[in-house]
Amino acid sequence: MEIVKALLERQDVDKVYLGCRDFAAGTALCCGELWDLGGDRSEAVELDVSDGESIKQAVNYVRKTLAARDDGHVQRSQEYVDAVVNNAGIFLDAEADIYRKSAAARTSLAVNFEGAVNVTTAFLPLLADDATVVNVSSRQAARTLGFLEPRHRDVFEANDIEAVRRAAYEVADLLDDDYGPYTTLATPAHGLSKCALNAWTRIMAQRRPEMRFLAVAPGQLRTRHNPVVWEGGLRPRPPRLGARVVVDALYGAHASGSFLAQTCASDGTRFLRGEYETHDDSWASSATHVVDWVVEPPAAIGPGTSAPVDSHGRTGSLRRSQELLPREY
Repeated sequence: MEIVKALLERQDVDKVYLGCRDFAAGTALCCGELWDLGGDRSEAVELDVSDGESIKQAVNYVRKTLAARDDGHVQRSQEYVDAVVNNAGIFLDAEADIYRKSAAARTSLAVNFEGAVNVTTAFLPLLADDATVVNVSSRQAARTLGFLEPRHRDVFEANDIEAVRRAAYEVADLLDDDYGPYTTLATPAHGLSKCALNAWTRIMAQRRPEMRFLAVAPGQLRTRHNPVVWEGGLRPRPPRLGARVVVDALYGAHASGSFLAQTCASDGTRFLRGEYETHDDSWASSATHVVDWVVEPPAAIGPGTSAPVDSHGRTGSLRRSQELLPREY
């Protein structure tokens, strides 16, 4: 919802469709909090990204509403969608049954990866020629890519989406092997699904050069779907900051195929800006700090490399170029 709110705050946004599995809850938001912000510019659409029939019905509904739009009883010429944000996702790595990693990875791939692919593919006929597709990814995508064996990593870095799909499910099946190569992967289900999503983003950027395909990693956010233990004293940030990352990607001059991350760098990563918060002891007040970064190409990852990332999941040489403190929002 924070992404929808961030878009409605812009005066150049005519309409935002909120895809949601719970249509009643989505409609209540559009008629309540979102209405107060943007009037009738938001509309709920029932959508389950893991259900092909639900995706088809959502596309048909949006097509009909676009064709029915009018301005002063005169039909508008704009009958297309300018952007798609694939934000639906699940996180199963915190589940109690840690001995079913393969099943968790396959389910995560079905939602986080296949869901984004299927939704975007279904909406392609409705997208403008210069539309932007933003896939919400994770810094664990870069971390997972770094830990993959060369035989799998090479596939993820190539240009065959079907090969990426096969490799992703092959890695998923290896996660339950106690003597396999991936026993030490952190958050393997989540990281693998987002790694596949990044690969698809890059491949689509090459296949559809007239459009823009971007992957963004907004960082850990304080949501009910984020049970990750805080690492290194870094607390998850408010969702509004994550939404800002997505909106900045939509309206920024970023090259198609880029992976825009908050706290990591990898092959092909464009690391633009990091944001973090400081709080007083009571958490009653906070200040947002902005750090601009420059990415240097990471060292080549060769056979036998077991730890191509540091403790923060960075795979490249990351140096701070400028720090602006503090910056209030």
